[in-house]
Amino acid sequence: MTRHLPVLLLSLTLGLCCPPASAADPSASLAALQRMRVASQQSLTDFYLFSGMEGDRRYAQALDDSTKAASTALDQLGELPGDGSRALVDPLRQAWQDYASHLTTLVQTYRSQGFTDPQPVTDTVSRQRRLRQQADALYLKIEQDAAWQVPPLTQRARDLGLFMADIATAYAARNASVGGGASGKGSDLLDRQVDEFDKRLHALAQATENTDATRQALQRVETTWRYLQPTLRNHDENSAPMVVNSYAGQIVEGLETLAGQYAAMAK
Repeated sequence: MTRHLPVLLLSLTLGLCCPPASAADPSASLAALQRMRVASQQSLTDFYLFSGMEGDRRYAQALDDSTKAASTALDQLGELPGDGSRALVDPLRQAWQDYASHLTTLVQTYRSQGFTDPQPVTDTVSRQRRLRQQADALYLKIEQDAAWQVPPLTQRARDLGLFMADIATAYAARNASVGGGASGKGSDLLDRQVDEFDKRLHALAQATENTDATRQALQRVETTWRYLQPTLRNHDENSAPMVVNSYAGQIVEGLETLAGQYAAMAK
């Protein structure tokens, strides 16, 4: 098993063990949607790793795993609480199918040609962004229709998990042959993302609602972050996409565990 798979394995494990959300259970629908967002973001990271490592079979498998995890999570949304949220599901499914189809085409092109042109990669990245926007819109609409919101600390942990997945994608894009230009994420933006993540993680650790259990979970995340942060900051001097993806996956997994702890506290 490669070192860069923790977040994918988490997504797959959650997807396989979690049944579809039941009616009048917005928390389960939102949890499934969070898994879908993380896994779909990871799929783009996996493509960059696949391309950057010259089509290595391990990264092809990782890409297959992350796309399956996203698809499984999308199928587990369950019964949604209102007409508004239900109306957004089919467009989201179509956006996912469109993105996944383009991703598959990129992989097939790389296997047949040994490279991919920048424009198709740019198009696929654009589709992934639209997918994310639609998933985010559905997330908010489910809360609105249900007249219920995810507990604040749970949401902050989820947001940080997604942000970490974004950072891993940005780093992987910089180190892929077509990554930097297609993603539009330059050095300055990556530096700002690292600063922002550090600030938000520190703020979460300072929340007065934390318990001994959540502090321990946060400490594990912070320890991994301390290992990862120098590599992210030295991106122009030392390229280590596999290391970054591995540590990022551990952080995403740790934050998802923390989000579950916060959710249990709010019941």
